[in-house]
Amino acid sequence: MANKKSSSSSTTTTKRTITFRGIVNFISYIAVFCIGIALLLQVCFKSNSFSSAFQMVAECLAYVVVSISAFFYARNKRSIWYLICWIIAVILIIVFIILR
Repeated sequence: MANKKSSSSSTTTTKRTITFRGIVNFISYIAVFCIGIALLLQVCFKSNSFSSAFQMVAECLAYVVVSISAFFYARNKRSIWYLICWIIAVILIIVFIILR
């Protein structure tokens, strides 16, 4: 009698875990997408308020992603001066976005 191998296919489900790095990567992807759309709208419609709003959203998302990355760089350097410079830069960015 021939020995038959029973091939039971076990399905493994992988659960996606949401990480902080994944969220930052997603936000940077959205920022790049918004910048591309804003530039396309500016070329097609010249000076359009909708493209300006899209560009502002993209810039804010890009500032957030860069600020988060810079914070972790400053924190890993373990020097207070890196953190102080980061705080000053973020405050300047926020002030000039509001004053624009």
